[in-house]
Amino acid sequence: MRLTQLRALVALSDNGSIRSAANSLGLSQSALTRSLRELERDTGAALLDRRQHGTEFTEAGRSLLQHARLVQATLRRAEEDVRRISGQTVPRARIAVTPFLASLGISRLYNQFRRRYPDGQLELDIGILSSSLPRLIDGSLDVSFCIVEPTELPNELTFQQFRTVNMVAVTRKKDLAKPQSWEALTHEQWVLNPSPATTDAYFHSWMSRKGVKLRNKTILCRSAQMLSSLVEELDVIAVCPEPLYYARLAPAGIYRVGLPELPEPMPMGALTMTHMPKSQAVQDLISIAEHISLKI
Repeated sequence: MRLTQLRALVALSDNGSIRSAANSLGLSQSALTRSLRELERDTGAALLDRRQHGTEFTEAGRSLLQHARLVQATLRRAEEDVRRISGQTVPRARIAVTPFLASLGISRLYNQFRRRYPDGQLELDIGILSSSLPRLIDGSLDVSFCIVEPTELPNELTFQQFRTVNMVAVTRKKDLAKPQSWEALTHEQWVLNPSPATTDAYFHSWMSRKGVKLRNKTILCRSAQMLSSLVEELDVIAVCPEPLYYARLAPAGIYRVGLPELPEPMPMGALTMTHMPKSQAVQDLISIAEHISLKI
């Protein structure tokens, strides 16, 4: 396999057609098609399913595409490191941050990074697992700081735990702040993030293991901002980290639900690709984030 072949494969995925992929690489359609056929010959596998109305990736093609993206990301980071060391460019880090850390520690994270790297470039995104996991795997994200259930993560990811965080249920209904039975709470309207390995999924799985079955259809919401708005404006129950509740929600008039008991605390830490080299800037950010998380 050659790098030009892998670039052709990624370009086809990103652009959706042979014509657009060829244009993005400055190649003729015939040259791009030849490169892809040579790649299939070199791997001994059909990577593409060529149909009248377009080209789709086979299972083997999707697997190789994931590796191809990782190869490109690794080379890009290697080039960035060499340029940074030789003074040609500035340190750069691409990170995703859980809404919990974003709400309580993002300014400290940014300020400490800026003190260490005055000319550095820091790209920030909200660390919702449904969006950060694919970006970690394809190499477009360096690290995600998150609260997660590590046993449910893909094998190619490494989780470095900083601390554990208690999860609590919250609502605007004052009467639910009193001690409640599970039977009473099953009749309430719950809103949960259905993405796998999230705090909500962990909490819901824990309730299911206890035999708690919600009687009302759960509202599914993958946006932390929208979920917060629902809690403030509707009579619903949601799940959030305990420190975030006391720092942001309690002062806004939101109540902690009087649950009969709580699940085990969830791990919080840094999520990275196992075999992806980390730049010094990324390693420093992980250390900074760990220090901040222990003080929240």
